[in-house]
Amino acid sequence: MVASANYQISTPNIINFPSGFAANDGVILNGRAIHSGSSIQMTDTNSVGLETAAAWYAVPVNVQTFSTNFTLQFTSATANGMTFCIQNQNPTSTDASSKWVSGGPTALGNGQGGLGYSGSTGGVGGQVAGLLNSVAVKFDISSGNTTGIFVNGANPTTPQTTITGVTLNSGHPINVAMTYNGTTLSMTLTDTVTKGTFSKSFTIDIPSTVGGSTAYVGFTASTGFTFANQFVNAWTYATTSSVQIPAAPSNLRVQ
Repeated sequence: MVASANYQISTPNIINFPSGFAANDGVILNGRAIHSGSSIQMTDTNSVGLETAAAWYAVPVNVQTFSTNFTLQFTSATANGMTFCIQNQNPTSTDASSKWVSGGPTALGNGQGGLGYSGSTGGVGGQVAGLLNSVAVKFDISSGNTTGIFVNGANPTTPQTTITGVTLNSGHPINVAMTYNGTTLSMTLTDTVTKGTFSKSFTIDIPSTVGGSTAYVGFTASTGFTFANQFVNAWTYATTSSVQIPAAPSNLRVQ
């Protein structure tokens, strides 16, 4: 009898910006998002506030199982925060240019507490925005250094968990490592200066929530009447799969 074991095998990075971004890199920037040096700057401190931004990888990627790493940095930051978001265009809205509820590569939610993901106040043109077929994990600096997972354009307020060991608006680059095994999204935040860490897991069926095995992935952000420089400094994303590989027989002898 030959024994076997399950192994997780990662494919090469689909999204591969380990050292930063550049113009024409395949990331679509919406709202206030711009390239700033090798980073994507989502919001800044140079306006009157009420900024909203999104950055999406230009083509859908497989979201059944994956690992992703990205580095966030919040400087001079008092409000509001960002999300990592997975979303699809809602089937009831076939207009690919729609920004309000359709999702897709032009999707852009509301500002203030909407974090560029949802919300019914402030934001873009006063619209009631929200990404309907979506999953978002928030990094919220205006609600007490918190995180949480939200679906289908829900206001990213509660339920939420206070982040300990890592302070989002410390000004330090913060590495976020996520893995999804088909049922659980696991996340670890690491302050790259202090080496403090925070981990959290969420039970979620991502393909069913977003309506497919592939989806758009990216980031959203917002400010209210106060300001923040919010950056994405690096990002990689790879799919994973489980395969069964026979184990070596116990009586195997190597000469």
